[in-house]
Amino acid sequence: MAETKIKDACQDGQTIPSTQFKVNDRSELTIPLRNLVALILFIGVAITGYFHLTERVTFLEHNADMQNVHIKSNTEFRIKWPRGDLGALPDDQAQNMRLVQLEKQIEKINDQHEEYFRHLNGIGK
Repeated sequence: MAETKIKDACQDGQTIPSTQFKVNDRSELTIPLRNLVALILFIGVAITGYFHLTERVTFLEHNADMQNVHIKSNTEFRIKWPRGDLGALPDDQAQNMRLVQLEKQIEKINDQHEEYFRHLNGIGK
């Protein structure tokens, strides 16, 4: 009798008082098939969207971490390279050897020049 009252009330558009509506292990729910399919598709799309967003956030966080590593190594290189802490290129080493050789030659010429002027000053007296 209670079931017919609920069915009649639903068909007439009336509200069902909470005292008449009982939910138990034998309760049934009727839903149109198209709504069930739409609900399942919506849940599938929502889950797929959630995982795509999670993947994108993870990817962007990883990229940011990698950029920070590159920036740190670049900063270290920028500071240490001019100091010579990271070594020198082979071309730089060859250039430095030539500069050392030129410095030695200039020092030798200066010594000869001073000796010449000392000799001239000694003769002129």
